[in-house]
Parts: sequence; structure tokens; C-alpha cells
Amino acid sequence: MPSYGGTPERTGEMDGSRVALVVANDQYDDPGLKRLVAPAQDAAALAGVLADPAVGGFDVQVLRNAPAQDIRFAVEDFFADRNPEDLLLLHFSCHGLKNSAGELFLAVADTKPARLASTAVAADFVNRQMADSRAQRIALFLDCCYGGAFPRGMVVRAAGEAQVQDAFAKQAEVGGGRGRVVITASSAMEYAFEGGELSQKLKSEKIKEKRTGTVVRLWPDPKYFDSPNIPLAELEHLVRSKAYLLPGLTMILEVEGKEKKTWKYERGMEQYFEMMLDGRPLIAPLFTGERFFRESNIAEVEPGEGASWAIGWTADGEVFADSHVNLIPTRSGGTHEAGFRSGIFEALAAFMDTRGLAPKGVKLIPDDLWQRACFTLSARIVRVQFHGQTKEKLTTRHAAKLLEMCVRDAFELWLNEHAEEGKKIVELAIEQAMARLSKGKKVERKKSSGIATLPGKLVDCASGDITRNELFLVEGDSAGGSAKEARDKEIQAVLPLRGKVLNTMSKDSRTVLANKELQAIATAIGVDPHSADVEIDLSGIRYGKVVVMTDADVDGGHIQALLLTFFFMHAPKLVERGHLYVAMPPLYKVEVPSQGKGKPARRLYCLDDDELEEILNQLKKEKVKDGSWEISRFKGLGEMSPEQLWETTMNPDTRRLIRMQLDMKEIKSIKEKFELLMDAGEAEGRRNWMREHWKTVEADV
Repeated sequence: MPSYGGTPERTGEMDGSRVALVVANDQYDDPGLKRLVAPAQDAAALAGVLADPAVGGFDVQVLRNAPAQDIRFAVEDFFADRNPEDLLLLHFSCHGLKNSAGELFLAVADTKPARLASTAVAADFVNRQMADSRAQRIALFLDCCYGGAFPRGMVVRAAGEAQVQDAFAKQAEVGGGRGRVVITASSAMEYAFEGGELSQKLKSEKIKEKRTGTVVRLWPDPKYFDSPNIPLAELEHLVRSKAYLLPGLTMILEVEGKEKKTWKYERGMEQYFEMMLDGRPLIAPLFTGERFFRESNIAEVEPGEGASWAIGWTADGEVFADSHVNLIPTRSGGTHEAGFRSGIFEALAAFMDTRGLAPKGVKLIPDDLWQRACFTLSARIVRVQFHGQTKEKLTTRHAAKLLEMCVRDAFELWLNEHAEEGKKIVELAIEQAMARLSKGKKVERKKSSGIATLPGKLVDCASGDITRNELFLVEGDSAGGSAKEARDKEIQAVLPLRGKVLNTMSKDSRTVLANKELQAIATAIGVDPHSADVEIDLSGIRYGKVVVMTDADVDGGHIQALLLTFFFMHAPKLVERGHLYVAMPPLYKVEVPSQGKGKPARRLYCLDDDELEEILNQLKKEKVKDGSWEISRFKGLGEMSPEQLWETTMNPDTRRLIRMQLDMKEIKSIKEKFELLMDAGEAEGRRNWMREHWKTVEADV
């Protein structure tokens, strides 16, 4: 529906009061009407625009979710005792209903479908008030919802757009048709802002097309963004998700110079699943459902909150997990996804207990169930809180409890109704548990504490070939999440690190092992802390490559230095034998547009400023139009999509790694250098070193 932000153009040079009444309704008391999509959630914003002197300069009164009687009194007062030169604007945002006689009514908060005459606002009533008013300049804006959203069995029907227009058409004839206008959804309203300022005042014009809706055009302003480029992969994911979350809705993505893409899923999530699985069978029928709370006795849960979902399990191939809140994709999950996972797992555990399916000696954990699960989740939350501006992770606390209530009982009931299929899901989860236990067998450690299990946050690889296996030590949970998605699950493992690890320069082995992060690293690799003069057996290591992967910024460099200190000082034999590497993620991305036939668009990555300069010089030599390319700077690994992280930093065919080398003959001088740069007691020595080498050394110290 159109948004209105001002007033119709003045007719003549008349002076007078400029008054607006906004009647907006976005909730209904009647149980049947509560299911309608709310049309008027922007009443406050509309009032602000109308009151703005630069746009309308109206004296605005807002009635939001008011009963019919109050609205009728307000409309009477609004049109009474006016002067001919006054400019009046009446705006209705509501649903249009018609009774069995075809009479039009505007639905409000206390409207009852069986008693429209007394609980709604009649179109005839508004017409009479406008006709009796002395004001010669009156604008009536009707932002009504028409058809398609009304539940079956209601005694009223949605009014069509043409019927709404007809109901008020006579007003345009009052006073010879001068000074009065009725604007419905078939009128186009337009105004524009640029740089935070109004650049085009409100204007309206009639349109011939019988299409309704709001068109919003926007362009990223380089003044506020690092890059004016829109990430097309994320945009495509966003557009496509709307299509399967809203069955029957057609979504079209048109990008200049590229093929138009269209999505429409008549069967919603179920049809989306078929497309994603691409013929792969599920081990049990797809479990779909929805639950929304019309009324709630739980203080935290608002009426209307709930979720819809679809989940299935596949024995092989890639899995996918798509979660959303209020149609917003949450790629990093959040509390709603945690509640959903918990509810599904608890239901399966209850099913296993009831049927006696729990295996002896094996305890299932949630990851065993979710390893082979594919799901889509769409939650509806009234008061949402997100982590960060990109809204990729929901942090609303009660969402976990809400989602668990939505799915647990429903899934447990489904399992008992589909007992044989439920047993197949249990069997698959047990298989994953056995695989987990076989991978996580006790790692023998030659120390007095006996044996230690693999760290819980280690996301291991499937292969047992040590020469191929790689362990990525990743800075932060955010980058760790992207790395988990991007990795080759067969040969690449990921161990996320929390913050900066301990500076081990002057620490002994006992202190090193007392630190949880460093102990996790040592345990995952299968190496004990040792000194350079000790012979140690490395036959028990679990990975041929250990890769330090941190952000390409100062903090990332500091974490990298702390990790290298640990390896050089407390695992020097691992470094000497060539197992330690440092990943070199790019700092810049350059998008080069297509240059005609045979020269398609390209994406280039640059390690640093020098490499960026080289790339730009090369593009100029290729006679690429200066400035046609787009440059963006990565703020960290967590900002990269899994696809970009794989392409630039984890793909063995395209990544850049630096292999750390250690010559034991030079160990004394190497240790002295580390002490100078990393020892807490060498602050004065570091200052002198920087004074001496500031022209020739690039370092973050």
C-alpha cells in the first residue's frame, strides 16, 4: 500500500488552517479479524512526515486502534466549524469490509463482523461529514487492505478496490469538483529524500494500472557506507526466502546486465525442500507445522507470536539450515533457532524413552540429531532484539522458550503417529553418535594426568589420513561459524578460539596446560608442550597441517603473534617438521564489471594495499574504464560469507599459506628475538628496537 507523507497541491493562494486526522488500525479485538494482516503499523511515521514543515506542515491528530464510537466523534469534530480556506486531510489505514447489502465499512479496533453498522465506520457517514463541511479543500486518503486475507466462514467479505473508490466517488463532485480529492490505492504518491534531506516534495497522480502496493527505491550512499555495492548473493537469498515463506507470492530479482530470476513456491517450505534436496530422498517424511499463540497466559509471549517450520533428515549429501525472524534471514541463528533445536531434540529423547530405543552405553547429544538434519524455520516475534545491525542473529531471550513450546509437543505427537519413520530418525542419530565416539576416542597423553578427550568445540573432519588433514585455528566464534560452513568436511577441522590467548613467552609447560584455550589446541593436535632440546614423538599428531587463521587487522596480528609464540616456544618440533602454517586472508575485494564479449565480470582479491595498487594498475593497462570497478575492504573473517572464506583462505587450490620454518641451529637467536618482542619485562628493549628499526620494519607491537 502507498505511504503518504504530505498534502495535495494548493489550489489558489488561500490561507487557512492545515489540519490532518490520521485514523490507523493494526489490531482487532474480534478473534476472526485478528488473523488479518495489519495495514497500519507506520502511523507514527506518517504523522511525523505530515507535521514536518518541509513536507506538509499540518497540525496532526492520530487515532490508533480506537473504537468506532471515538472515531465517529473525532471525524465529526474534524469537519465541524471549519472555514472555507482551511485545508483538511483525513487519512484512513484499515481494512475495507462490506455487508450483505454491499455497503462499505471501514474496520476498526472493536469491529464485530456481525454488527458492522454499530462497530465499524460507514463510508456513508464519512461522506456526509465531508459534504456538510464548510471547508472547500479536503483530501481523503484511503490506505485500505483488499481481499485475500479473510478467514473462511466469515459473514463479511473484503471490499474490492473499485468498491472503495465508488463509495467515495461523489465527493469529487462536491462544489463543482474543485478543491476536493479522494485518493485510494490506485493513486500514486511520491516523494524523495537524499542525503537525509527532502529533495522532492509530495506529489500525486492517478494511475491506470489496477496494481496496488508500495514501491521503494533506494541507493546506498558512499557517504555512509564503505562501498555503495549491494552484495548480490545476500540479496538473492533474501528475495528467494520471501517466496517460500509466503506461499504463492512471486518474487522477481532483476539486475541490470544479468538474467532475471523469478521464484514462486505454491507449497511454500515443502516445495523449497524439494528444490534444495534435488532428488535426494529423506529417511522419513518431511515434518512441517506451525503454531501461533492467539492468546497467551505467559507474560513474555505476545499474542500472534509463534513459528512455522519444515524439517527432514537425509542420509548423505549436503545439509542446509535456514532460519528467519519476521521474514528476516538469521544466518547466524540465535535464540529462536536454539529453542527450535532444543524442542526437537527433547521430543526425540522422550520418544526414545517411551519406546525403549535408547542404546546402552551411548548417550545422544543434540549434535548427533542435527548432523544430518535439513530445516527451514520462520518465527514471528513481536519484540525483537538482534546482535549487530545486519540482524543475522536473534538475541530475544524469550524466543528460545517460545520456539520450544511451539515444536516439542507437535514433534513428539508426530513421532508417535509415525513410529516406524521415527525409529529411522533415531537410528540415524545413533549412527552419528557412534561415529562421534569413534573419532573422539581417548587421545593418549604422556603425562601424569592420564588421558584427555578431544575439546568439545572442535569441529573435526571425517578423514583419518593425517597427511591430508588440516586444523584451522580460527579467531572468534563468528569467523568460526563461517569456517565451519566453508570447510571441506572430509579433511578440514575447525577449532574456534575465544579472544586473545595467553602470552606464553615466559611461562612453563604446567602454566600453559592450565590455560583452557591452549590446552584445547594441544589436545586437538595431539602434541604435548615441550622445549627445543627435548626429543618428542610426533607420530600421534592428528593433522598434517595446523593453520593459524586470524583477521587481517591489528588485533588479528596480535592473536597471530601470541599463537606463534606458543608454537615456537612450547611446540618447536611441530614447527621444525613443517606442520605449522599461517593463512593469508585478503584485505580487499575488487569487483570488475564485464567488458563485453569474451571478458566477463571478475572478482579479484588483494592481500594488502600494495597488491591493491598493483591490481588497479593492471586493470588500467587492460584499458578497463577507470572507476568502473568496485573496491570493498574486509573488516574481518567473520564478515566474509562461507563462499568467500572458502575461495580466498581455505580452498587448497586458491588460498595462500605461509609455512613457518624453524632451524634448530638458530634457536638461540630466535628465542632472543621472541623475548625482545613478546616478554612482558622487555618494554624498554622494545621501545629501543622500534626507534632503531622504525624505517625498515612493519610491525604491530
